[in-house]
Amino acid sequence: MTIRIALALLGLSMAAAHAADIQVTDDTPARAVSITKAGEVFITSKVYTMVECKQALEENADDFKARANTILCVPADMSTDGVVVGELPLIDLTK
Repeated sequence: MTIRIALALLGLSMAAAHAADIQVTDDTPARAVSITKAGEVFITSKVYTMVECKQALEENADDFKARANTILCVPADMSTDGVVVGELPLIDLTK
């Protein structure tokens, strides 16, 4: 189920086919997202760079395992139409 939620989030970010792409780089402002075992989605209010977000997820993955199935980073500003292009860090905590 958590993979479905993550795919839905990505699908929403790719809704407009004719708009400019959102390029993801290490410096892209990002927010951490966790999907709980109960299917709830939490998004941090703090904005990191994508590389800082990925590092924070990796460093805290063990702490999240008790209550979350998946943690990932998404661009902080997804208010423009377009496809997200680049690597979005995702850690599957069920493995």
